Amino acid sequence: MEQLQDATREQAWYETLRRSHADTLWLRTDGANDWATLWMFLGRRDAAIDSLQLALADTIYPFTTRAALRVNRFWGPLKSDQKFERVVGAE
Repeated sequence: MEQLQDATREQAWYETLRRSHADTLWLRTDGANDWATLWMFLGRRDAAIDSLQLALADTIYPFTTRAALRVNRFWGPLKSDQKFERVVGAE
């Protein structure tokens, strides 16, 4: 629980810094991408998939793609998850 509180605090600080520097173009999708990674580290697979789905919803966001998620070994533990397969399989 402490790790989640730390992650939440740091993510909020990151978002505040970006807003203060008017760097908000992809704030929502960057945040979703970051949260997906944090959720994986914390063992919250469903939350990670939900965050990835949010990042993928922005079709011009260049840093998270379905193809990249399929081949990136970091996301390998999710490959057996049907929800993840639906998310990365949809083109």
